Amino acid sequence: MPRMDSISALLAFVRTAEAGSIVGAARVLGLSASAVGKRIARLEQELGTRLFQRTTRRVHLTDEGELLLQRCRRALDELSEAQADLAQRQHAPSGLLRIGLPTIGYRFLLPVLPGFQQRYPQVQLELDFNDRIVDVVSEGLDAVIRSGELADSTLTARRLGGFRFILCAAPGYLQAHGTPGDVGELRLHTALRFRYPTTGKLHPWQLPGIEGDAGARLPTAMTCNNMEAVLAAALLLVLGVTALVLQRGTEPPLQRCEGATPSRSLLRQAEIRLLALLMLAMGVIVGTVDITSVAFAEQRGQPLAASWVLSAYALGSCAAGLLFGAQKLQIPLPRLLLTGAAATALATLPLLWVGSLPALAVAVLLAGVFFAPTMIVAMSLVEQYVPESRLTEGMTWLLAGLNIGVALGAALSGQGVDAGGVRSGFAVALVAGGGVLLFAVLAQRALRPSASTTSPAGIVP
Repeated sequence: MPRMDSISALLAFVRTAEAGSIVGAARVLGLSASAVGKRIARLEQELGTRLFQRTTRRVHLTDEGELLLQRCRRALDELSEAQADLAQRQHAPSGLLRIGLPTIGYRFLLPVLPGFQQRYPQVQLELDFNDRIVDVVSEGLDAVIRSGELADSTLTARRLGGFRFILCAAPGYLQAHGTPGDVGELRLHTALRFRYPTTGKLHPWQLPGIEGDAGARLPTAMTCNNMEAVLAAALLLVLGVTALVLQRGTEPPLQRCEGATPSRSLLRQAEIRLLALLMLAMGVIVGTVDITSVAFAEQRGQPLAASWVLSAYALGSCAAGLLFGAQKLQIPLPRLLLTGAAATALATLPLLWVGSLPALAVAVLLAGVFFAPTMIVAMSLVEQYVPESRLTEGMTWLLAGLNIGVALGAALSGQGVDAGGVRSGFAVALVAGGGVLLFAVLAQRALRPSASTTSPAGIVP
């Protein structure tokens, strides 16, 4: 690699050749004639050849000087272009900029992106949304946005702003469960908790008047290590509570039966117990699809796409439920249950091989198509095998099994994703699908002795 003094000597040589004199070159370079002469003499000494024929007024290139001049002009032109490019980059940034952000970061970043791109049109952004600890150097990131205390690091950090956690509840939830008057009444409510993916610790609820983690004293409905999943769970909880409130408004008033004696729980009946277990396994599939779809979208760098995937699941289930409920099928209910369970189990298989978000959306749409019909058949069986006066209890056991399954599926798939990746999360759905089929087979056997008591054609109402 040439030294800087060699480059300055070559520049003095080129300018002298162009000016035809050492004095002219000195005037162009802003140096003294003696300084230019010394640089040319040093260059000739290093090369071991004479570059100029000198007179008292002019200089003339030798053959060796002509050859060197042609080469030097190209090199100096490229050097000038490189200097101009660097100066332009310093004036107007351009190129690829890779930034790592927390999953929830798109909420505060997306609104300012149009202004950034308008101001720096030559900058190409590549955004990586995740909540894990990243190695800035090995992963080729130019900047990373994270919250909390910075561990010992050689990286340069700058504070962008502050944030805080707030304790809140949806209006629909408070309408159904009441508003706590003080901190002590929180124990009567359920919580959605956030687990830090980097440390595995729960985010503590620091409330006035309570030492330590106030959230540890509350029943926990769901724990997530992804803030978007917590928000999605809160939304689903709002919708569920709202539906419950609306349903309670249509219930007839309770009537006291004189002389009635307490009866044993319907869960003691084998068929009800198996149907509840079947609903639990189906709930595991639902919880797994919710959590793992979010993780899959985050892994692909498109966290917003998880909402489309979950919408596909809900759309498939809703459409299939409406169409199936409108049919009058002349097929015995136990056989319908077994068919729906087998289809539900098979629909979990494609989840193991999806490689893109559109493929995942199609797979969960297919899984949703068989969910609602199977649930409708299970509820129809409860209506036929449970006395009318105890229908509420029978249906409650099915819904309890479903809700427990959703929470269990979310917990198991979350642990699976953390331990072995997205595929491990989807494997939970596959195992749950096998459970759905197993409980359907056992339920069909338990229901078979009472087949003569069903409606003549086993019609789904």
